[in-house]
Amino acid sequence: MYFSGHGAQILAGDQAGAYLLPVDVRYGSDEELAATAISGKEFSEALRQLRSRRVLVIFDCCHSGG
Repeated sequence: MYFSGHGAQILAGDQAGAYLLPVDVRYGSDEELAATAISGKEFSEALRQLRSRRVLVIFDCCHSGG
């Protein structure tokens, strides 16, 4: 599995964590980001459900911090 794109963080609150930003993400507020991005928790759960014994995941993501 390969993802090349942007990442972001929500630093506080119930939705705090790391996120992968798909092309159609809405980033006007933390709530919009959490609703339209892929959270680290969501991604990890999807990987756990795979039936494969081994999975290779490559992330090519950046977060400019601004």
